[in-house]
Amino acid sequence: MKFVLLKGFGGFGNRLQCLLQAIAYAKSTQRCLVSDWRDSYWAHEQSLELEHYFRIEGLKTLRFNEFVTKILGDFIYASNDLSVVPEAWGNHLVDADYEKFVHDPDFALPSNGGCLERIIEGNEPDFEHSIVVYPSIGPRKFECCDAHHIRPTPLISQALQVCVNEHQLSAGHYDIVHLRGGTKSWTGGSISEDSPNYDKHIQWESAHHYMQEIFDVLQQLRGGSMPCPLYILTDTPSLAEEWMRSFGEATLIANRAHGLMGDTGIHKVRGQSLSDANWSKSTTGGSQPISKELLNVEAIRDFILMNNARHLVGDGISAFSYLAYGLKSNNVVLADLPTRQSTPQVSQHGESSHVRWLF
Repeated sequence: MKFVLLKGFGGFGNRLQCLLQAIAYAKSTQRCLVSDWRDSYWAHEQSLELEHYFRIEGLKTLRFNEFVTKILGDFIYASNDLSVVPEAWGNHLVDADYEKFVHDPDFALPSNGGCLERIIEGNEPDFEHSIVVYPSIGPRKFECCDAHHIRPTPLISQALQVCVNEHQLSAGHYDIVHLRGGTKSWTGGSISEDSPNYDKHIQWESAHHYMQEIFDVLQQLRGGSMPCPLYILTDTPSLAEEWMRSFGEATLIANRAHGLMGDTGIHKVRGQSLSDANWSKSTTGGSQPISKELLNVEAIRDFILMNNARHLVGDGISAFSYLAYGLKSNNVVLADLPTRQSTPQVSQHGESSHVRWLF
């Protein structure tokens, strides 16, 4: 058996894009997909694998810990050559701190991963190597329809149900705006000048300018539609407050990490920051402690809420909301919300499910 080993990295939107391409590659080559999401942006507890949050259905998969104990152990026991591409990963397949070197060119696939797309499309033969390592770095192409292979675990479904009950949500009967403050200087966020999207993130001179554009798009989409509740998802609660002052009624969907920010977003909050926040809560009689697991669950919950909204408007740059919009446009949902007999009018827009989305 041959394998593709996906090394997750970055925020949920970015890593989900790479997972979709890895699924397409595994299907086209009949490789077994192994996902390693132990980078510190996603996992503070190494034992919580991707499968803690998702099931991958319809293709061959193996949990990372099973891959390490069964497959790598068999190779060593049988004294077989372990052929790995890129070769630099050969001695680092099980390293948990791979984010320290994942940007090194020696660890990149040919054409910075562009070879995968050519293999998927049948324009290039697959590697002969037993293990292909796909680091979640650089450009990638994916089809939104491949998200049909991804299903949330009961852990996610339960958190989603709590939110659905609290807000009386049903599929297609609410609208969402996503306000990303983590990369905006006027919210106290930041983004590296080396980022390929640096100019896009700094194009708005103020929070009002940023939100005015989103409001205008929302109004355009809502024209002629039935009235619908509006919800705000954001990593920066002050943006939600300013939205309500400027544009009227909306409801902020709560997140336990509101007020916490790590570099460019909640996904980069470090373990020490969570420990400090929990210590502060304990001294004031605060609620349930915050863990990275809880933040991940909330991120996936919010993604599914965006995925099921009637209208979803973000800034077009955040991979988190843009990918939720992509799946929604292709009639793909990670999890179904309750439905009603009649559905408010929805604008017809979006891409064909057969069009690959390029990032």
